[in-house]
Amino acid sequence: MSRVTGRRTAVYATSTTEWYTRIRDDERSPPPPPPAVAVMTRGPIIATDGLLLKSLLFACCSLLQLQATAPPLPAAFVSSATNVTDTVPVRRWPLEILTAVIMPADPEYPTSLSKVMPVLEIAVRDLYTKGVLRETDVTFKFVQRDDKCEDIEALRSSFELNVNGHVDLFLGPTCDYGVDLVARMIKFWNAPLLTTGAIANDFSSNKQDPKSKYFLLVRTGLLDFQDVADMVVNVLQKYSWKHVLLVYEIEGYSKVSGKQSCSLMTKTLVESFKGEAGIQYDAFDLSKNPQNNLTENLRIEASNKYSSKRFITYSF
Repeated sequence: MSRVTGRRTAVYATSTTEWYTRIRDDERSPPPPPPAVAVMTRGPIIATDGLLLKSLLFACCSLLQLQATAPPLPAAFVSSATNVTDTVPVRRWPLEILTAVIMPADPEYPTSLSKVMPVLEIAVRDLYTKGVLRETDVTFKFVQRDDKCEDIEALRSSFELNVNGHVDLFLGPTCDYGVDLVARMIKFWNAPLLTTGAIANDFSSNKQDPKSKYFLLVRTGLLDFQDVADMVVNVLQKYSWKHVLLVYEIEGYSKVSGKQSCSLMTKTLVESFKGEAGIQYDAFDLSKNPQNNLTENLRIEASNKYSSKRFITYSF
């Protein structure tokens, strides 16, 4: 930076410690410019040297070639940079897929930690053996949490794991109420959730729309409550049965999909019956007469409402 003062020019050069002022005559030839240097800032690279520019172009081409042959990055390695001043994470090999395994530790559940963790280890070894993935490129880190089949515990575990280190994949929860809470959050974390649970009717809705509340939820189970309800309706239609008595326990079969499994199944059946003209139904909660066993409750309910009529009874 210079300032003209008559026949002489004051030239200011800056440094990290102090200001220096050098006075020279205008008739003298200007001093040679300093050599170009490359300065790394939070913004773009400033460079004018030809050799340095060639080196940078060669490095960029090498990175592009590496990116073309590399597998896609998980969400944890994807930069959210919107301009050149943002920090871009450095890719390191092998890529580590942080996987959260959230499910009950109690072995009485169909899917528990003691049953699932050995299977996951076998699955990873199988991927390496078949050449689907290379261990030098991708590794998996499984972090397990016992949610005790409780919705609040499942939500707390998912938040805790995601705060300590961004989770790339969720395996579980498997109990429906836990899935309901965690599945609403994963689209904000950009991490898919795979589960053998989520068998309630609500999870049968379209999940391909990013605006849907269960976006990124993938159910791997064979059946859900809606499939069972469709089967029951088909049987009723085949034999022209019109009257149905639903006998259920609200907390029955809690080891299948968590609390109120039977209640959720009954609600799914009721919704299916409402859409079929001619089907009449009644529901009976066994907890209303806990002093009687199932046989006695069936005898009382059937004889009062369905004597001399055909009826089909499902117990849940």
